[in-house]
Amino acid sequence: MNTKLIQILDRDDQVLVLYSYNGDRMDNEEAGQAIDEAWRRDIENYKEANDGEEPEAHDIDATEYLESKGIERVYIEDHSSAHF
Repeated sequence: MNTKLIQILDRDDQVLVLYSYNGDRMDNEEAGQAIDEAWRRDIENYKEANDGEEPEAHDIDATEYLESKGIERVYIEDHSSAHF
């Protein structure tokens, strides 16, 4: 498998989440579109369930939908390095 990574940034260029996908099955643009679609769906669902309230990034979890598309969220433990 040709594992590729795509990170989602907020408007201030802070990393919100990191995803991995199979680069043999889709390219970066396709993965980005799938992720955007999943987030859009979850944002709409959140608003409907919460009287139009805007969600925070931590309120959205599109993991199940994205896994069905072959895209997995990458979780890492907190890590800091003396070198960076």
